[in-house]
Amino acid sequence: MSCIQLSPEHIAAVAHGLAFILNGSCGMIHLFTPSELHKALNGCQYTPNDFLFDDRKIFPVLYELNEAAYNGRYEIEPDELSGAPAMPENFPRLLHSLDWDNGHYIIDDEFYKFAKLLDSFIYQCEEDSTRNRDLVKALISTSRSLYAFIVQQSPEYHHADWII
Repeated sequence: MSCIQLSPEHIAAVAHGLAFILNGSCGMIHLFTPSELHKALNGCQYTPNDFLFDDRKIFPVLYELNEAAYNGRYEIEPDELSGAPAMPENFPRLLHSLDWDNGHYIIDDEFYKFAKLLDSFIYQCEEDSTRNRDLVKALISTSRSLYAFIVQQSPEYHHADWII
């Protein structure tokens, strides 16, 4: 297995998507947020007493996780210059409110793109030095939840028999 340091744009897109999910997904109640993700990103709210999550506070947490995985994989000692850069302004904002049609949401390409970016991020962070961190486990649960949401919104799933 190899590990790369992902671009700030990639990490920002993941941070933004996670904030969208944590903040209630624009009322799309079928997109379940694992409680582990809330716990793992506790402290990333806009203010200490707020319940809304800020992607600009999630970004450095994710960046530092990816950096720790990379440094651990290649046995690089972190230096005082390590740490997250400023979150970029321009990056893909992929998750958004979806249209509702006849009992299910219409999943668009952006949701699939986010799912793949999230999976790529998880893959890069599943190194020996980081794979047992609560955040990695929470991201895996979130990915599974996102998969379930995407499948359950498909017309094929919607029309499949519940009982035979």
